[in-house]
Amino acid sequence: MDLGLTDRVYVLTGASRGLGFATARCLVADGARVVLSARTPERVAGAVELLGGPDHAIGLVADLADPSLPERLVIAAREHFGQLDGALVSVGGPPAGTAAQVSDAQWRESFETVFLGTVRTARTVAAALTDGGAIGLVLSTSARTPITGLGISNGLRPGLAGVAKDLADEHGPRGVRVLGLLPGRFLTDRNRELLGDDETARAAAEAGIPLRRVPALPRRRLRHRGQRAGRRRRAAQPVTPQRATGPAAVPGPPRPAPGPARRPDRAELAAAADRTIPDVIGPGLTVLFVGINPGLWSAATGWHFARPGNRFWPALHRGGFTPRQLHPSEQDTLPGYGLGITNMVARASARADELTPAELVAGARTLTDKVTRYRPAWVAVVGVTAYRIGFARPRAGFGPQPEPLAGARLWVLPNPSGLNAHFTPQTLGAAFGELRAAVAGHPPSPAG
Repeated sequence: MDLGLTDRVYVLTGASRGLGFATARCLVADGARVVLSARTPERVAGAVELLGGPDHAIGLVADLADPSLPERLVIAAREHFGQLDGALVSVGGPPAGTAAQVSDAQWRESFETVFLGTVRTARTVAAALTDGGAIGLVLSTSARTPITGLGISNGLRPGLAGVAKDLADEHGPRGVRVLGLLPGRFLTDRNRELLGDDETARAAAEAGIPLRRVPALPRRRLRHRGQRAGRRRRAAQPVTPQRATGPAAVPGPPRPAPGPARRPDRAELAAAADRTIPDVIGPGLTVLFVGINPGLWSAATGWHFARPGNRFWPALHRGGFTPRQLHPSEQDTLPGYGLGITNMVARASARADELTPAELVAGARTLTDKVTRYRPAWVAVVGVTAYRIGFARPRAGFGPQPEPLAGARLWVLPNPSGLNAHFTPQTLGAAFGELRAAVAGHPPSPAG
């Protein structure tokens, strides 16, 4: 069954083992990507490795009591994977003992982690979800009925169930679902710690279950989506851009080796300010994409739209221009697909809003000269504000523009920067897809 999780991104706390890790395995196996956190570096590293490495998962070492953790998780998801779609907030169980037996210090420590850490993470993630999503709080059956010998859990988990309901009422109108989960008995590491060896644990747990059985979490090796036994995956069909009239463009090149994992350090990024990078351009392109100006990551690496979290390359693929998502280091293969990249303003900056209106106006003139020289069939400016200022079109919107640019059809796309919260990866892909349909000579219907 396809659960529609492919390319979605979730954060999971307490996810180096137990139900948190089991959930991460299921998400990754169905095509999602995850950012997980736990307290032990070795367990975090081991979990990330078992999940398939940084293409599928990354990890942060932190305790849920750390006030900075929720924001760090959100930033990590956006910078590494370009989006955030939800969270599973799980935390290790508090110390065992009746309410009278546990100390004040144990109560305070458990409140900071189990209760306040969960609330802080849920509200931070909820505020970061701009286009719907889901947040699950892993609670306990102690939220419904006290469990003998777990006084702290009996005191804190019912309160978290109320918080989940409160957050659901607050964020539901925005399409954000907040769920309280009460898992039954599983032989997790936590239950083994509480109940002893496996046989003792199983016997004690099964005695209180009508079916007299308690499941253990599977420990088999993870297989990613498309690798599971018996599952077929239809091969992707390449889509080659075409001019609105005339023959198809030259088919794209064969797949090159993946790009290197190039991550410039702070000094390299600082030194990249005001640099320029070469265009990816040639005569007779089908579509010339026009960025606003290079960011510091692009200037440091020499690759357009290179910053992690920039959604240009995913949107290019989602829109049907490339048969797979290219790495920025593969930009020189774009002319083989009939595509190119340039910028309105050549100099690099940390943010596009550092550019002056005069620079954008001058950049529009330079772009016009460039289009006159190389004669692409279509020009697509990615950033409506820069287009409005540079070309003195204060009322311009997204989509086709009424005036051509030096003989080329002109289109305006949303800015794919990860800072543009108005567009999700899905809606960006749809916007690129509208251009792709127009290029192919099949413009979308007015209702679409």
